Amino acid sequence: MGCSENRRETEGPTSEGDGVYSEIWELSQSQCEARCVVDGGCVAYEHSTFPRGGARGGAYTRCELHTVPVTHTVPASFPVVCRVLQPAPANPPSRGRGSKRPGSQTRQRGAESSSLPLPAARYAFSSFVTPTPRLAAAFLVDYLGATLLEDPRTFQTRAAAHGRLVAAVRFRPGSTSQATQALRADTRHLNEGPHDVYFVRSDEPPASEGSLLTAERLADEMSKVHRFGVQETWDWWQDWHLALWTENLDAVLVRLLRDGVPFVTRGTSAYVEIPRGITFQLQGLNMSLAATEPFNFCRATTPTSRLPTPPPGAWRSAVRPDAPLPPIPHLQAKHLALPTDTPEAALQHLQRFIGGEGLGDVLAFLQPRSHRFSNGECAMLKWQRLADFDLHFVHQFSKTDQPSGGSTASVRDVQRRLVAGHAKHAGEDVGQVALADPALSTFFGNGLGLRVSSLEPFRARLDAARAPYYVHSGDSSQTRRSLYVPLATGFIVELQEEK
Repeated sequence: MGCSENRRETEGPTSEGDGVYSEIWELSQSQCEARCVVDGGCVAYEHSTFPRGGARGGAYTRCELHTVPVTHTVPASFPVVCRVLQPAPANPPSRGRGSKRPGSQTRQRGAESSSLPLPAARYAFSSFVTPTPRLAAAFLVDYLGATLLEDPRTFQTRAAAHGRLVAAVRFRPGSTSQATQALRADTRHLNEGPHDVYFVRSDEPPASEGSLLTAERLADEMSKVHRFGVQETWDWWQDWHLALWTENLDAVLVRLLRDGVPFVTRGTSAYVEIPRGITFQLQGLNMSLAATEPFNFCRATTPTSRLPTPPPGAWRSAVRPDAPLPPIPHLQAKHLALPTDTPEAALQHLQRFIGGEGLGDVLAFLQPRSHRFSNGECAMLKWQRLADFDLHFVHQFSKTDQPSGGSTASVRDVQRRLVAGHAKHAGEDVGQVALADPALSTFFGNGLGLRVSSLEPFRARLDAARAPYYVHSGDSSQTRRSLYVPLATGFIVELQEEK
């Protein structure tokens, strides 16, 4: 049954752009739903499938994003789904701290200031949910030179306030040399201050059958998919990674090689698994201890791929156990990559509600070289630059995201369930979410922390668009205010107001 509303009956057929609905072709239903969620004016979507006809055969799809309340459905001669995501009340709810009380004053004030420019968002931390937070933190201390943070009062995230075990590390401040900045333009903007990584384990009960996996379960599933011991393979979940930059990559890799820690290489980077299921990208200069290859987006991988194992020494240099080790160099946070089948929607949402600038020109330069076939042929990449950090959205067309035994933890399924959960609970305090939807709450531990001078421009823009976000009521020991903004991927960005 197709979507319909009274306005269409009284005013005749509508066309794209008149404010009733807009059309986007060749999107899956999950992509259509994600577009509606991140579009502040969308209240319902219709997804249709039509036979393509001709010698080519197959089918094509149409996504309608409705901005007028749907009042009824109408029969259709083709497969169609009409789904209402949110009502459009005459008096929209306020997004006050921890409340959903009706009121128009907050909305009116937000509408007046929604056009204000967004303050620069600067990188502070990344956090990951894992069943083994202490092991993950120890890995970063031993192999990447981070310092363990033992006093929760020094943490930059409130994850510890929700009964979760948090292991935290801090990377020391430092900068890239002027010579390297002259050589590599993508290093000139990097954060030179200290930055943190948090590993979270939730105490929430496991999800019920058919519901969203807990974040710990997802980490386990990702670890089953990863095959870091095989150079020629890659999985879509590896595109969820934190990238760190160094001017001396060999000084980092030598410790991994000495202890037999597996990693794969692409371009000027090595990718390694942090216990458990988490991928880190180590990017930089001076990588001579390991051979590498370009990104091969068109090389298909499956859960049972039988790829050749290279002979010992073919890709890696041998390092004696007693070999002297150089000091671990400084590592700067460079970017966070996220897997998604809606990279364009994710980019538009980020630009609209977090800010920054698109890196289309950079990708246009890289795609014929190191990132060939990533412009819609075998993958689709979208990049966004913030003040001192980048975000990448990656849609892989040919890479597996399933372990050999099968799983419900596909990229598409997890994204769809997260987006639906955020749409349902938007406006609540994060503590309320933990009580109402424990499985969704566990994913708040997978986040990106950004510092901003003021939250109000972000809140006003989100309110004006009725876009989902969460608040944190805080406590007497923490005065920094935060907004938790779900991206179109379902991933959480925590905006922290600087004291």
